[in-house]
Amino acid sequence: MTILAFAGLVAGLGAAAASQPGAAYVLVAGVFSGSLLWWVFLASATALARTRVTARVTRWLDLGSGAVLLIWGLRIAWGALATA
Repeated sequence: MTILAFAGLVAGLGAAAASQPGAAYVLVAGVFSGSLLWWVFLASATALARTRVTARVTRWLDLGSGAVLLIWGLRIAWGALATA
């Protein structure tokens, strides 16, 4: 996602950013900082959840996630077969 966000920002800024010296560096630093903060947040939330979530809750989350993925996959397969 970081690469896609970076590509979108570069395409969106275009010539406006090129006219200002150092704009590319600010853009790269901003994308890097945002990505770093996002991953720090995810790692911290995961560490916190690991200490608070019991094995039973994890099992139910696994089963629920698996069911959602199975239903989603079946829906995609059904749609592909229906259009063929």
